[in-house]
Amino acid sequence: MSDHQAGDLCAQCGHASGSHCFVATSNKPGASMPDPLLGGIRLCPEPQCQCFATWSPSHPDLPTITPWVPPRDEIEYLREQIQQIEDPSSGTRLN
Repeated sequence: MSDHQAGDLCAQCGHASGSHCFVATSNKPGASMPDPLLGGIRLCPEPQCQCFATWSPSHPDLPTITPWVPPRDEIEYLREQIQQIEDPSSGTRLN
């Protein structure tokens, strides 16, 4: 995990770090979908939380990458979608 997290809690917001959503945001040239190997952003699913960080994979066979960060309005749209996710089997919110 990243240096933004301490134990099971996010150091930025204090919510459970395991519930944070990792969103791939970077594409390889010519690709139509973001590639998780190029990193992305991490958002907290808790309502009203504004926690935010970038992430990239850490592996000795991969180069160090700085992920592309979407414009602020796109980040806020993603955050709203993540914070409204429901369990399709029960209709209850997952967060």
